[in-house]
Amino acid sequence: MHAVLELRNDIDEDAFQAAWEYVVQSTAILRTRIVPHNKFGLLQAVVTEDIGWAKSENLEEYLQNDKSIPMALGDPLTRYALVKESPGGKFWMVWTIHHSLYDGWSLRQIIHAVTKAYTGGVIEKQIGFHAFIKYLGQQDQDSTATYWRTTLANCQATLFPPLPPTIQQPLANATIIYQCPPLPKAASDTTKSILIRAAWAILASRYTNSDDVVFGVTVTGRNAPVTNIETMAGPTIATVPLRVRVRGDQTVSDFLKFLQQQATDMITYEQTGLQHIAKMGPSARHACGFQTLLLVQPAEYTFGNDKVIGEWLRHSQFQGFSTYVLMLQFTLAAEGVQIMANFDARVMEQWVLKKMLGQFSFILQQLAEPNPERELANIDTITTEDRRELWAWNKNVPRTIDRCIHDLFAEQ
Repeated sequence: MHAVLELRNDIDEDAFQAAWEYVVQSTAILRTRIVPHNKFGLLQAVVTEDIGWAKSENLEEYLQNDKSIPMALGDPLTRYALVKESPGGKFWMVWTIHHSLYDGWSLRQIIHAVTKAYTGGVIEKQIGFHAFIKYLGQQDQDSTATYWRTTLANCQATLFPPLPPTIQQPLANATIIYQCPPLPKAASDTTKSILIRAAWAILASRYTNSDDVVFGVTVTGRNAPVTNIETMAGPTIATVPLRVRVRGDQTVSDFLKFLQQQATDMITYEQTGLQHIAKMGPSARHACGFQTLLLVQPAEYTFGNDKVIGEWLRHSQFQGFSTYVLMLQFTLAAEGVQIMANFDARVMEQWVLKKMLGQFSFILQQLAEPNPERELANIDTITTEDRRELWAWNKNVPRTIDRCIHDLFAEQ
């Protein structure tokens, strides 16, 4: 990921660099490298080294060059640069970090720590990541296998969006942004994350004409029973296949309760890993072939304005990071849910995806309404805009001819 910070005009450059240096030295994950070992395979190595600041005078040129530099085994997985235009011009910091080192949760912790260090605040040493790694190694393999085999048994879900036979490996090479309106206050205590899962399950069920739906979800992993996991700097996220049965006679209330319980039950097993789940049988392998991935994050996990050091203008993943037909990143904010959709333009047309996101938003609104006894079959997927367009297509009704087809043949 490349993150660009436009620094304030009055920034103290030396103090800013010192703040980053302090945070890096106190955060082991930022000094981590992945090295190969002949006997043990890939190992994590935490090195003791100072930041090697790169310098440039052209932002776009630096970004272009930096993107061409790989992060191979044994290489540093973070890079830091200061880009300063000619005297009096803008001043940027560019932070390049490999996706294996962070998640949205820890990213904000690191940025907050830099700001605190810059202003002279006291920073506690970051909690080590080893406790989480130890927790992963203590998982009960038998109960894990039983859980996933039971959960995904006889899964016959149609993978959505379907992958054409001419495309062996999807690649999300296009992006659109869609803004959902604010949700009505839900009558229950259902989280927005569960509402989003429910809405997508219903939409996928309608598109595939199946009550068996599967898609991927990326979870924070911060609910694991590990001491101080909420303050650990490092990636605890995990991706799992989510199988949902969408029955038309089920009420919204029961459906949401099921999804909430499903999420709770999965906490113990969510760190299994897709590659391991896929080995647990044909149904599990099929489910792990999902082509839609959902990621939900609060607005505070995103980059924004920092009044002390500057403004994070943009951040971008490396091209080809997503290997699914469709990856949906949901950002939760007071003004509504924002969706960033990364998709394979060879598989999905942009106008079709925009229609789908509009329908998803419409379903989401209905699920949040205080109507818990409404049955799923009565959830509408055709938006007002869709109806208007359908009427426009059919505004010219053909003239009715009251004659039988055999009469027309007889006249020939």
